[in-house]
Amino acid sequence: MKMKKYIQILILLIFTVQGYSQEYDRWFIKKSNGNLGFINSLGNEIFSDKFDFLSEHYHSGLVLFRKQSNYGYLDIYGNIVFTTNNYGEFSENLLSVENDGNFYFLDTSGQKAIELTELEVPNGKEIFRVCNFYDGLALVIIIDKYSDNNLAYGFINKTGKWFLEPIFQHATSFVEGVAYVVQDDKGYFMDTEGNFIAELDEKNGGIWQSEDSDLFDFSEGFALVYFDIATVNTSFSTSFINKKGERITSQLFERANKFSDGMAAIQLDGKWGFIDTTGNIVIQPQYDIRSDFNEGLAQVYVSVDEAGYMFNSYSTQGFIDKTGATVIPFEPHVSYDGFRNGLTKGRRFIYENKRYTGKYEFFYMNKNGEKIWSEIVKQ
Repeated sequence: MKMKKYIQILILLIFTVQGYSQEYDRWFIKKSNGNLGFINSLGNEIFSDKFDFLSEHYHSGLVLFRKQSNYGYLDIYGNIVFTTNNYGEFSENLLSVENDGNFYFLDTSGQKAIELTELEVPNGKEIFRVCNFYDGLALVIIIDKYSDNNLAYGFINKTGKWFLEPIFQHATSFVEGVAYVVQDDKGYFMDTEGNFIAELDEKNGGIWQSEDSDLFDFSEGFALVYFDIATVNTSFSTSFINKKGERITSQLFERANKFSDGMAAIQLDGKWGFIDTTGNIVIQPQYDIRSDFNEGLAQVYVSVDEAGYMFNSYSTQGFIDKTGATVIPFEPHVSYDGFRNGLTKGRRFIYENKRYTGKYEFFYMNKNGEKIWSEIVKQ
């Protein structure tokens, strides 16, 4: 049973797609008094309270909170919509829930919307995991009742019935209308009608049943693939393919990020640069930490060697545009998120005599470098 529980937790991490959206004009804050809450894009506080946990992002108009042992969901004004012992992130206004072996979906009012008590599974099998809905379909994983073996994967629709029965050896949730599946030891990209649109082999990424949640997840029409180093005669093993399974470049990279804003971060010889959707390197690898473009800008890091600091160095961070030109100057001891709807979340770590004080400035900044909200908080 311990192994089954471990696998369940692992699959939860693999198949939880992290959506990020500021469509609700809500931005997470942490205050000096320890309160957590949200502001709007003008820097006006909408609500804050002494939550033990508050998710930084809204999903389907709700945000998850915890106070002591109580979990629940708040609306965009901070009102409690419902409390629950079952929690996660909503997708398509539904939340997958497991309670004492019973699987169902909650709607955004906290009511049961889809029950799976009548879902037929093969003899000797049981439902092991039900993922959230993406592109109108939810991945369901079944397993042998009396062992931790023989996982099988299928998809249900929003009637709670099988759309594609559990015939796959491996599968991922749909992203941009495509799922990766393995059947009869062959890997395929599959559309939401159940059609195989590309077969994968050693030339375009091979058959992987990986724990990497980014593998085969499409972003802007392209997916990351990893090659077996032994088959490509190089230490570089990462590339990109389109929905037809075609590589966009023959070059391989050490590591890479998914495409964002028409660019993808790639690593060569330990440094990070960027390619465009044709696979051409448009910003040469020169940065120390990976990042993504959002709204035409990317936050990038450069390390500076200086004795006296931990590891005898510190990082500086700024923003560049798609030509590689610096738009927001590099500063030491800061960390930015990517821009969303004109704002970036930042932290400026406060040092004295080259030692971190345990305090940082938490702020939001626009593209002019102006802070619309800030507060000094303890780590």
